Amino acid sequence: YTPTGAVLDRQLTRVCPAPATVDPNPGLACGDGAVNTIQPAYQPFKGSPQLPPQGGTTIGDVLTDHQVSWAWYSGGWSNADGDVGAAGWTNGTAPGVCADPNSAPNPVWPYCPNKVFQFHHQPFNYYSNYAPGTPGRSHLRDEQEFVQAVNSSSSQCNLDSVSFVKPIGLENEHPGYTSESRGSDHLVQLLQSIQGSA
Repeated sequence: YTPTGAVLDRQLTRVCPAPATVDPNPGLACGDGAVNTIQPAYQPFKGSPQLPPQGGTTIGDVLTDHQVSWAWYSGGWSNADGDVGAAGWTNGTAPGVCADPNSAPNPVWPYCPNKVFQFHHQPFNYYSNYAPGTPGRSHLRDEQEFVQAVNSSSSQCNLDSVSFVKPIGLENEHPGYTSESRGSDHLVQLLQSIQGSA
């Protein structure tokens, strides 16, 4: 990495020490940051560049350390993560075939993401504590699991104490490919289902 040069009387960024978690000059911006749509280190991801696995503490780590049950529910997660047969999986059972017509073009089975799944909107997927095969990975779930938990909560609440819900692209109000009303309608539907549960 080469520093960007001077801004007024000093550099804007600097060379980061190795490892980057050891910072002898905490008041300066480090030159190895990530901005915008850089891809996560783990599946599901879409191409490159990919951010190296991160090791910082997340809110999920804090919740886990305090024994608070929690989950990150993402619309389209099971399809994108290749969780064949899990809640939210819509690609059939034939190996090698992503049967859902809304799958992204040219997927590699079993990774059959919806064409509007936002890979870079999955914050925990950037962290090593949530890599495939780790205990933390169990906190990353499909939004349909949230819906099932709400629907099964008629006499007793089956939700985690903390539930983060990230809708699929068509229901997240993002300008350019969806609408505010579609996202708001989805949010109202989620809230009404929670209010109607135990």
